Amino acid sequence: MKIPEDVPLEIVGPLGCGIQTGAGTVLNSLAVPAGSSIVVTGTGAVGLSAIMAAKVAGATTIIAVDVLDERLDFATKLGATHTVNGSTDDVVATILEITDGLGADYAVDDDSGSRSGRERHQRNPLRRVDRLGRRRTPGRLSCRWPS
Repeated sequence: MKIPEDVPLEIVGPLGCGIQTGAGTVLNSLAVPAGSSIVVTGTGAVGLSAIMAAKVAGATTIIAVDVLDERLDFATKLGATHTVNGSTDDVVATILEITDGLGADYAVDDDSGSRSGRERHQRNPLRRVDRLGRRRTPGRLSCRWPS
């Protein structure tokens, strides 16, 4: 697709990568099935694309996590069923509350390595995940990374 020359690249640049990465992660890599739950941390181009893809895939619980209320409001317009502000809410407790204590089935993390992201991973609100973010049975954690 040709972009008009007067469109600023800083506006359209993230779309080229963000849409493919966010939507591709949800639809292809994770293959999120209808009726499942997903947490998306970070609501930039990648995160918002993941939220839209989760909606298209039929996920019934789509939780957006960010520190900016404006982004969370926009995430709701694009398909998030719940939002969590990582700077004011206890992210783990809120996700567990939304999912009736079970944790999310899937997760897409696009928070760019922020402190809240590292904290969240240390306390893991998901039951167990494998390398693509798919939940596994409790007590079994697969960490087989490609060589």
